Amino acid sequence: MPRIADYSVAFDTARIITPGGNEDEIFGVNDDANTSVDAILSFRIHANEPSNQLSLGVRLNGDPVFTFPAPLNTEICQTVHEVVRVRRGNNTVMFSHTGTGGRIAISDVVVFFQRDI
Repeated sequence: MPRIADYSVAFDTARIITPGGNEDEIFGVNDDANTSVDAILSFRIHANEPSNQLSLGVRLNGDPVFTFPAPLNTEICQTVHEVVRVRRGNNTVMFSHTGTGGRIAISDVVVFFQRDI
């Protein structure tokens, strides 16, 4: 059976997360998605308030999938790609600011998955 790549946009515009806060979004994955293979979660992170108190955690459907290993202490603007598993239908991605200072902007959240056609 042929397999193609597809994607779902969770959100595009920047969302600002302050300490202790989070942003979550529900996005859909086609019913014919092949969930036995990995998908890719991609997002842009921008922290323009250098602080040793910035920290980011990401969960997909309640499971932790990404954590910056140490507090962010410099200005950054980068795209992150993380290998994940999705499920057919609705999925929820949640970004949490687990630090105590500064602000983090998250944008351009896209999930790439495979479909059998």
